Amino acid sequence: MNQSELMQPVEGISMEQYGQLSAQIMNLSQDQLDGFLAQHGLDRAKWERVSAEWNDRMSRDASAKLATIYGQAFQSAGAGQFGQQAQAVASMDNYGGNMMGSSAGGDAPMPFEQVCEIQGAMQAWATTGQDVNAMIAQTFQMNAADFSNAHTWWLTQISSDMNKLNEYNQLVNQASQKYSAGAPAAPDSDLDF
Repeated sequence: MNQSELMQPVEGISMEQYGQLSAQIMNLSQDQLDGFLAQHGLDRAKWERVSAEWNDRMSRDASAKLATIYGQAFQSAGAGQFGQQAQAVASMDNYGGNMMGSSAGGDAPMPFEQVCEIQGAMQAWATTGQDVNAMIAQTFQMNAADFSNAHTWWLTQISSDMNKLNEYNQLVNQASQKYSAGAPAAPDSDLDF
C-alpha cells in the first residue's frame, strides 16, 4: 500500500477523526460507549474494524506520518483532565517534528516534581511487571492518557530549557527507585508470555 492509499479513510473515518474519537473514548465507561459511538454513526463492530485497520496501517507506515497525524488529532481533541494542555502541544507549529527549543503554552497541568514522580513510578511498575494502567489509576487517580497529555506538555518545557533535563532525569530515577523498592514481581494481567 502506498502513502496515498494508507491515508484513505476506513469505512468513512479519516485518521484525524479516528485520533479524536480515540481520545474521547478513553474517558468513557463501557456503559457510555455505545451511545457515544451511535452519535458518530458507529457501533462497536464498526469501531473495532476501523480501529484494527488504522492500527494495522500505522504499523506498516515506515515514515510514521500516520502516527504523527494520529497523535496530533488525539491531543487536539482536548479530552481528559489535561485536555487543554494537550491542545496546546497539538497546536505547536512543529508538532511531530523537531520540537527542541519550543514549548507549549498555557498553565502547567501539574507540578514538575509530580510529573517526574509519576513517570518514575510508571517505569518501576513496568520493570516489576505490574499493571501500569491500574497502578496509575489507583495511586494518582488518573489514566495513562491523562498522564501522557501532562507529560508531553512538560517535555516541551524541558526541550526549551535543557537545564531542566538533568533535574528531570534525577527526579524520575529517584521515583523509580522509590516505587521499585519492595514491589512484587507480579506479571501484568494484560500481557501474555
